[in-house]
Amino acid sequence: MFFNIGRDRNNEFPVHVEYAGLCISLDNGWTNDNGVISKGLKDNNCVITCKYNKIEITVERRRTFPLFYDDDHISNIINYANEYYINEDLTVLNNTVTVIKSCEPRQFTDLKLNDTQLFDYLYEYLDDKVTNFEDQAPIKFFPTGGVDTGVIMSFVLKHKIPFELLTAEYKDMDYFTCHSRSRLGKFWAYRNIHHWKDPSILLSGTNGDEMMLRNPHDAYLIGKLHGENILKTLADHNTYHSDYFLRSKHKPGYNDIDNLVLTPEQAKQHVIDRNYCDYQHWHLGNTLTWTPLNDLTLINIMLNFSYPCVRSQLLDAGISKQLIERNNPDLLKFVSPAKNNMNFQHLHKVFEGLESFK
Repeated sequence: MFFNIGRDRNNEFPVHVEYAGLCISLDNGWTNDNGVISKGLKDNNCVITCKYNKIEITVERRRTFPLFYDDDHISNIINYANEYYINEDLTVLNNTVTVIKSCEPRQFTDLKLNDTQLFDYLYEYLDDKVTNFEDQAPIKFFPTGGVDTGVIMSFVLKHKIPFELLTAEYKDMDYFTCHSRSRLGKFWAYRNIHHWKDPSILLSGTNGDEMMLRNPHDAYLIGKLHGENILKTLADHNTYHSDYFLRSKHKPGYNDIDNLVLTPEQAKQHVIDRNYCDYQHWHLGNTLTWTPLNDLTLINIMLNFSYPCVRSQLLDAGISKQLIERNNPDLLKFVSPAKNNMNFQHLHKVFEGLESFK
């Protein structure tokens, strides 16, 4: 779902549409229906509309990709002088191109539910998202041992949605990936990702850390608000997050949080705002990335849980594991004991064809 709009054609892209004296350069996978150029899946898409000698860039709910611009260009891959952060309409290129602000709610809402009701609400919300997913391309799933892909896969299996189990990492090279390799590498999520030239859908747990309250900095903030230094707690326990949260790369973020003075309500809003512009996976060529956990509604639900429930999530992905367990407790054996640490050691039987997901 990569593009560049400018006064001249950008030959790093394979597809070009001329309109209003500008050139819209695109990667593969877009459709053009009489000037409505679109790509993506529900809640993770982009539409570039050409009408009345103007160009509009819109999304269905929330923008899931960055935007960079200068006097002559706007793109979601090329780092021009300015980056568009604020969710307001933006007009560039002599008022020819307008970015329409996204509409996904970002204000914390008290759902007034107890923990049992919240868990049921969370479960049903995810169940509906998976059940109502519709697309013609085949779904591909590569087990990683992560709890987030485990959650989504448990719902896919529950509803017997067809998928192809991948036993190897795969990356087709095409015109765009060859010409834009260095630019793609600046986005951590695209340094190593499956890619097929044929239309495909890759199931991903992307943004699960953030939307399910398992981002280390958000977890540290929430623990601090409740009088607990979760880093000390994690250091004394062997849990899903112990190794990952205690890595030195996170220390500057923890120091930043120590300098914040926030009320509980302000902290909840801070967590939502912080993750509103967390861009990870959109789409590459004909490979669309299905990311049902990239949803601010989920983070709002999670922020409604009492601290004892949230604490189990911060320390050991407790709520996420309960979701998997409700669907099929046997699937928990495929979740890594520790986040981002020896992920595949317990999956060798799957890759060797000795075990399967059921």
